[in-house]
Amino acid sequence: APPPLARRRCALLRHNPSSLQHNPDLLSLSIRAASPCADTRALSADEVEDVVSQLKTFFFAGHDTSASVIAWALWLLALHPDACRTLRAEVAATLLPTGW
Repeated sequence: APPPLARRRCALLRHNPSSLQHNPDLLSLSIRAASPCADTRALSADEVEDVVSQLKTFFFAGHDTSASVIAWALWLLALHPDACRTLRAEVAATLLPTGW
């Protein structure tokens, strides 16, 4: 069965298609893309599962990319202590006076 949030959002779009214009969130846009018909027909359970699967991939890919960038940045800072000291000084000068 599709997740409750996806079922509720499908029902809302079916009954009030203009809600997409007022609140263009990623789930609504994905549901609309899966159902491009003007009559905003109800999506089947398989279509909703397809949308949910695509969103999971989207979120995982974003997380994986961010984690990789952070890991590489930390690795490179560890390899270059002078750059690390410069970065620490810049962060301290920027954030410490503001109360961070």
